[in-house]
Amino acid sequence: MTTSRTDLNLSFQPAQQDDFEYFYALRSRVMREHVERLGRVWDEEWEYNYHRKRFDPEYLRMIHL
Repeated sequence: MTTSRTDLNLSFQPAQQDDFEYFYALRSRVMREHVERLGRVWDEEWEYNYHRKRFDPEYLRMIHL
């Protein structure tokens, strides 16, 4: 069964500062494999600090299905 765009009930919620840990976990899950595939070691402390510096909830939205 396929789902058409009209069947999806999406809503977008502005991200909050409290969403930092969620977005970091998502970033880690998505990016770690790619970083390691490029031959770089995933340095958890460095990645966390990098994400902390760049995290700006003003430009992020949570997608709810």
